[in-house]
Amino acid sequence: AKCAFRATTHDSMRDDAASSSGPLAGCGSLAAIAEGVELQHLLPQLAGETLHSLWALQRPALLSHLRSIGVERLTERQKLATAVVKARAACTAAPQPPPPATPLAAVPPPQPPPPPPPPPPPPAAQPPTAAQPPPESPSDDQLAALLSSLSLDVGCALRGASFADLAALQRPELLAALKERGIARLSDRQKLASAIAKAARTAASVSTSSSTLAASSASASASASASVSAVASFSPTGIMPSRPPRPDPDPLPAPGRAAFERRRRVPPLPKYRRLTSAELARTAPLNLPGDWHGLPLPNSLAELATPRFGAAWLTRAFRAAGSIGPDNAVEEITAFEPLELQGLDAQGGAGEKALLRVRYARQEPGRRLHTDLFVKCPWEYTRFAYQRSLISVQLGDGDGMELSVYQFLEGSLPLRIPQLYFADLSRESSFYLLITECVPYAPRGRTEDGYLLDWRRFGVGEVLPKSGKYQDDRIVDAHLYYYALFRAMARVAAADKRGCFDHHLGRQGDGGPPARSAMGQPLPADTRARRAALVSRNSQMFGSLKEFVLEYAPGLFGGEIADAAYLDRLKGEYVEMAPYFTAAMHALAAHPELHVLSHVNLQIDNAWFWRSADADGAGEAVLECGLLDWYNASRVPAVSVFMGCLSGIEPEVLAAHEEGLMRCFADEYFKYGGPQVDPNLLRLQFRLAFCAGFAGNLQYIEAEVLKEMPSKEEWRSVRDRWDPRVMGRWNVRCRTVAFLQLIRAHEALGMHSFFMEWVRQNPAVCRSPGV
Repeated sequence: AKCAFRATTHDSMRDDAASSSGPLAGCGSLAAIAEGVELQHLLPQLAGETLHSLWALQRPALLSHLRSIGVERLTERQKLATAVVKARAACTAAPQPPPPATPLAAVPPPQPPPPPPPPPPPPAAQPPTAAQPPPESPSDDQLAALLSSLSLDVGCALRGASFADLAALQRPELLAALKERGIARLSDRQKLASAIAKAARTAASVSTSSSTLAASSASASASASASVSAVASFSPTGIMPSRPPRPDPDPLPAPGRAAFERRRRVPPLPKYRRLTSAELARTAPLNLPGDWHGLPLPNSLAELATPRFGAAWLTRAFRAAGSIGPDNAVEEITAFEPLELQGLDAQGGAGEKALLRVRYARQEPGRRLHTDLFVKCPWEYTRFAYQRSLISVQLGDGDGMELSVYQFLEGSLPLRIPQLYFADLSRESSFYLLITECVPYAPRGRTEDGYLLDWRRFGVGEVLPKSGKYQDDRIVDAHLYYYALFRAMARVAAADKRGCFDHHLGRQGDGGPPARSAMGQPLPADTRARRAALVSRNSQMFGSLKEFVLEYAPGLFGGEIADAAYLDRLKGEYVEMAPYFTAAMHALAAHPELHVLSHVNLQIDNAWFWRSADADGAGEAVLECGLLDWYNASRVPAVSVFMGCLSGIEPEVLAAHEEGLMRCFADEYFKYGGPQVDPNLLRLQFRLAFCAGFAGNLQYIEAEVLKEMPSKEEWRSVRDRWDPRVMGRWNVRCRTVAFLQLIRAHEALGMHSFFMEWVRQNPAVCRSPGV
């Protein structure tokens, strides 16, 4: 069942040699178009990349015909459009009974398509190696016929230009708008997508039924708002929108405003209170009601799939959250797959996660309902008491902050996050449940000792395989992923400065925010006692590091690091810097222009990526991303969280792109409406935060690493980080590889000399405190 679930999820998203189940895997939408079938259950994607399987639709005549004309893989729009025309003729000759269609009262009936042209004569026989001539491009009339066959309420889209926005438009006006712009042969998918987006705005000004569009004005402001709307809304699964232009100043464009209005009735969560160990142990097994919707919550991931909850409970939950209408229902959970907690493909340490597939009573006009969903909840207390206590209690209100991002900011963020279906949390037990759409990652290509991710194998808009945490050495051009992440962080930061999140977070005061750390905690005063404590702590932590490297894991760290003299020098450098760490953190907090809503743990596995159409194949902007895992998202100094993003980057990649990444953030921050900042200031602040935060990572040697892998003999046989005993244990991997990367980056960037030079140049900030 797990294999079938995964295969169906991936194969229905993209046509790829690694994942397709046959020579025509991905052709069901073609069959549906050819026969005029309603498409609301087929998740159509007409960007030229992905179509569903003909096998599933049992269309042997069409399948045979396509093979006879040499159509094996429909990965080009020109090929697709030609095949549609030919397939119509084939199906006319041998019709198949269409499946029953769901009536769509909200959508005008489609105009009848013009009669299809006769099938072309078979091509002359050629040697197998001879090149075939390219098929002809569709005319406007053929495009009109194709569009008129679609049910336009299903939210399918081409690079963010949503067909759902065109639901109320008449086909003749759409066709006229295309002709006005001189679009006669639409063989280029980027040109087509742009034309449809422009046509939507043009036709909206003359259509009498355009009230469902996000913007009805033809002004420049409305155009900019529509561009942002396309990014804030959700394009078809597997195809992502490209980068929008600079957004309109309106902090809540139409889709965001609609989402906010729909959820306005839900109050903020009750104030966070840290539970005692006794309270957590008493309440964790209970099914307590959530504080937003009042429904009893399961006490574990496994309980969600039991008859006590199951489809009936999901129906109540989705209705309460407004994700489905009051007359719709989740009829069945057809697949439930808990994700791996250990191993190469382990899926995170913040809680338990699962993939969920459901069947609805019906699809709803104007609403995009995903059948493949993602579920996240805290660690089950009876099995993972330490992890539950650490993540849900000791570290503060990170879970509540994450759920609040989905609940209140989904439609306001200037980038993609997974569509929310249900979120709730019980303050009494700390249990929460988060259900979103499932991101359609492509499957990884395998190598003998792991996998290799190569973005160049994928087309524009296709979702790339999931990147593993601390596995950057298996990624081609990994630096491109980090440029995408830095652009995303900058866009969120700029949106906060424009006031886009004030409806939830409140307005930032003119006097500047209070000094806070990367985790959102108030910064302590710089006193002599604190300086002495920092020196003592760094001495202790680097002493523990030396013992771990030399006595346990010399093979993992290698000869250059696993050297007593080197580790003593490293310890001495951090003991020398330690008295000034509080001053450094206050220096970060002294720039209110950089105090913004931030994703505090934006490592490469907490995002999904696709190729951008705006920079196809060149430059730093090749990839775009959507963001996951908003645990502890809050307003903090932006640069203080850069290390949360860069902790897994290979040190030589960081050294080569450090300045470029800082420039990327500064440029994108200003481009999207934030204040202008100096990239050199960002670089300075990043290095200060790196040094001040290094020792904090070393506490996990005792707390986690040696608890999960305590045997010294086992450790001493480890030779590199890809040893399954390291990479296959989540906390061991995430902590020990982080130590290795931090040490290597410290040397590659010359952190000690840089930091001490800053101390010498800033005597007023770093002078010894009076108390």
